[in-house]
Amino acid sequence: MKKKSIKPTVNERMFKLRDQAIFLGLATSEKNWCDQIGFISQNINQVKRGKQSFTLDHIHNAVELVECSYDFIFGKIDTLKHKTGGKTEN
Repeated sequence: MKKKSIKPTVNERMFKLRDQAIFLGLATSEKNWCDQIGFISQNINQVKRGKQSFTLDHIHNAVELVECSYDFIFGKIDTLKHKTGGKTEN
């Protein structure tokens, strides 16, 4: 039987957006990124442990910050791309 590949969760993809925002200089740190998307940085470990999730508002703010497609966050595409079509570092 063929094993199904497990797609990253929305939260895991949000962490890729965080990394991208820091890589591009749009955020200086994880705390700065949290502040910019309206997430309380003290709760980030709750998300990492699976006890809490980002809200749609957080997702919207993160997508707007990095200027990427919502399709990446919701798993329709696997490559993080800017809305203008350019690929970003993964």
